[in-house]
Parts: sequence; structure tokens; C-alpha cells
Amino acid sequence: MKTSKFQKLLGMTALVLSGSLSAAPLVLLGSADNNNAGVTALATAATGDLYVRFDLGFTGTVSSNDFAALWFDNVATGDHTNRANFGLKANSGPSSSPGSDYFARTSGTGGVFDTTPSFQVANGSSVNLFAHLYKTGSSTNYDRLDLWIGSTLSSLDLLSTAADVSASGNTGISSVSYLGFRNANLSAFNSTDQVTISNFSVTSAVPEPSTWALMAMSLMGMAVVMRRRKS
Repeated sequence: MKTSKFQKLLGMTALVLSGSLSAAPLVLLGSADNNNAGVTALATAATGDLYVRFDLGFTGTVSSNDFAALWFDNVATGDHTNRANFGLKANSGPSSSPGSDYFARTSGTGGVFDTTPSFQVANGSSVNLFAHLYKTGSSTNYDRLDLWIGSTLSSLDLLSTAADVSASGNTGISSVSYLGFRNANLSAFNSTDQVTISNFSVTSAVPEPSTWALMAMSLMGMAVVMRRRKS
């Protein structure tokens, strides 16, 4: 079997946790749900802290439970529900704070939601998400996911401030070998809904502010999934 240019690119990006490749964004369309969009494998399974950052843009009609989130796992297939996730889950927060759209969770189908009105998703909106997945105390499994939303501050500055969202609980995994995106329900009311993931970066060490642009696994190095809308 011949190796495609995409497979070669994926192999190169998986050699290291840090490095740099320029790439087009990952586009998730409303034509179909996908549990495994943009999956990539780390060259070596991570067992320590992981830091992920990307921009999430939305176009279309916002409807309840529009979902697009990044997951961490030690397998590449499945629905990744009972693993750490963070991203967009529109209008799914507590009833006391309608419009809560961005969440983090360590397992299950719920999550902890941001309640800041300025970060509500809307047609044409874009927000920066920065997350820190780690183990607390003597835990052998990952059990904490902190999320900062909408900030242009450097990672070091963000880590010195309280996270906008913090989720705790056993993820069920002690290592991370794969990262990917899951989208769901984008086509529930409007098949033209689209989520765009751009400026993606991941590292296993806290980066200096000047090095964020130099370290990355590009989403073109992930299995970029673009599905045409059904006519």
C-alpha cells in the first residue's frame, strides 16, 4: 500500500510534542456527526501535564447541544465520551445561566460550563481556548482539566490566574496517546453549521510566551476531516 502525502505529514508531526508546521484549519461541517475528526497519535504516550491551545470559530444557527470538542484518550477509536473533553456545547449549561456554551469535563456526558455572557457562541464568533490536563496529588490517572477562554495572554500569564472552568474527576486513563475532535448535532436544525479549529498547538511543558508560535502539532497533521454537506 502506498503512503499518501497526508500519512507522511502525519508521521512527521507525530515525531515530537513540540515543533512547528503551518496548516489550513480543521473544518467540522453540519452534514454528519463524527466521533473521530482530526485524530493524531503522539510519538510517545504522554503521562505528564499536557497544554493545548486553539481558536474555535462558529458560523451558522446556534441550537442547543451543538457540540465540537477536543478529546484526550489512549485509543484512537470509539466515542471518547468517558474521557477528558473540552470545547463547545451550546446552550447546555445550568438553567440558572442560559447560553453557557463552553465546557470542560473529565468524563461522562455533562461537564462544567463557563457562565460569562461575553463568551456565548453566535454566528461568526471566534474564541481562544487554552486547556491544561494533569494529575493531582498522588493520582495515577489524569483527574483535572482547567480551561481558560477568550484570552490573548501568554500561557504563563494564564497559568498564574484562575481558570474560567475547572473539571475534576477520574478520566480512567494514566496516559494520553491520541488527541482528536468530536462534533455532534451541528446538523440538527441547520445543515450549514460549521465549526473551524485553527492555530492549534499542544505541548507537554509550559512554554515561554515567545515559543508558542514555534511549538505545535498542526491540525493538518491531524486527520483533517471535511465532509461535504449532503445536497
